[in-house]
Amino acid sequence: MLFFDLRNNKALHFFLIAVIGLIAYANTFNSSFHFDDDDYIVKNSIIKDLQFFTDPSAAIDYKTTPGYHTLKMRYIGMLTFALNHKVHGLDVKGYHIVNLAIHLANSMLLYLIVALSFKTPFVRTSLLKSSSDLIALFAGLLFVSHPLQTQAVTYISQRFASLATLFYLLAFLGYIGSRLSASRSKSVILYVLSILFAVLAMKTKEIAFTLPVMLLLYEVIFFDRKVKVSVLYLVPFFLSMLIIPVSLLGDLPKEDIVGALDQALRADSAIARHGYLLTEIRVVATYIRLFLLPINQNVDYDYPFSHSFFGPPTLSAAFLLLSIASFGLYLLYRSKKHELDQSVRLIAFGIFWFFITLAVESGVIPTKDLIFEHRMYLPSVGLCTALITSAFIAVKKFKDRRNAARDVITAGLCVLIVLMTFAAYKRNAAWKDEFSLWSDAASKSPQNARAHNNLGKVYLEMGLIDDAFQHFITCITLNPRYAVGHNSLGTAYMRMGLVDKAEEHYLRALQLEPVYDEPYFNLGILYLEKGFLDRAEMNFKAALSVNPGYQQARTFLNYVTGRNN
Repeated sequence: MLFFDLRNNKALHFFLIAVIGLIAYANTFNSSFHFDDDDYIVKNSIIKDLQFFTDPSAAIDYKTTPGYHTLKMRYIGMLTFALNHKVHGLDVKGYHIVNLAIHLANSMLLYLIVALSFKTPFVRTSLLKSSSDLIALFAGLLFVSHPLQTQAVTYISQRFASLATLFYLLAFLGYIGSRLSASRSKSVILYVLSILFAVLAMKTKEIAFTLPVMLLLYEVIFFDRKVKVSVLYLVPFFLSMLIIPVSLLGDLPKEDIVGALDQALRADSAIARHGYLLTEIRVVATYIRLFLLPINQNVDYDYPFSHSFFGPPTLSAAFLLLSIASFGLYLLYRSKKHELDQSVRLIAFGIFWFFITLAVESGVIPTKDLIFEHRMYLPSVGLCTALITSAFIAVKKFKDRRNAARDVITAGLCVLIVLMTFAAYKRNAAWKDEFSLWSDAASKSPQNARAHNNLGKVYLEMGLIDDAFQHFITCITLNPRYAVGHNSLGTAYMRMGLVDKAEEHYLRALQLEPVYDEPYFNLGILYLEKGFLDRAEMNFKAALSVNPGYQQARTFLNYVTGRNN
């Protein structure tokens, strides 16, 4: 069968991964900018001047913008956007090509990591050793084709997640290669490269924080070396973890550091933090469901908050997660006793990888949003490894009993990849433009205020003011304290000629969120049209104080200043 003809042909395997990836993402090259792309790319003045990357201190004037904080924390990711902008401007094709290239590279790196794992001291004795290249192939194919990855690939600014994963996997691959190399010089070179990639990962996105922990776990599971020796060998990697807190606190006066740490590690209250953790138990279970059955995907889930651990949804989710984690421990224990084939170590490691790498964004530290699909990009590396290895263990189990069962399982994997590729292609259609994305989100999450606001903005740009108005009204009805919704409703009133109502909602937006540039700018336009030049000037200045890169505000400020003089 074709399945067996695929053995021991790495070039063909990489070709297949690339082809499946290109098919899954063939309809994305003209997909528009979305959501946070405005802050990170379209309206981000920092990426439009490479000087800020040779001298980041020069960007201090943009300290109040999202781009400045991101430059500090995710320098490498921002640099790639700056290079994209230098070459392609705001033509989305160039950005999508880079994102897809990163995704294909990650899929091939997963292939290599799985293949090398079968050369480690324990697993090289596995009965599955002869199938190691096929396990690696299907793990890479599942990763590249899975529709859950679309948000991290097609949503341009989520390059932070895929690029951090690239360096994470390169560091892993370099480390494994260093440990397995028989050449002293090659081992040292790979070790140094691994440390370098770890540093790059830390400066791309904070999810890299777990890398040293995962390397230590890999040592324990796959190599026969004392833990103390392994820890010493990994000291440079653990030191690289300091990059993230140092980047976060670098600009703060010493007396503010303790307060900043306290703010970073808590929500608005202890109850909110407790509720966040309870909710994330269900979120992680939802991620597993989306991995196994990727239907009803959404860019912006309307996810209910948990208030009690003993509520049926939270309790059942906790039981599921505990069962999966316990199963991983059970497999590792049985493999150490040599009661199971050593390939189960890959399943155990994949399970641990999933939980540990997800902990940064779905753990005890509250983040702005409860659930986003791109947070599964790095964790799904572990699930792909575990699932495909499990399938091949099933193949081996049936091999001596009934060849038909083996063929059914292997053919089933091929069908799975085809289905996943089709599902990814279909999901990518939702990312075509803002209308397709937010109409999809609003239909799936009718109680989501942000989805209605964003869909309303699309209707406003299309000139369909009545449709926009209805969505803005729905938005602030669902969430009366949503500043962005009030600003949008104010803009709709302006288009309708109801200036006083517009002013009311712009002011309400600023009352709810004083550090918000758009309502200041909109008030400046409103007062300019009324002939109140002093008020207009004051609001344009306020918009620029919040966002020094707001070029429209600067243009209008210069105009008003000229008229006042």
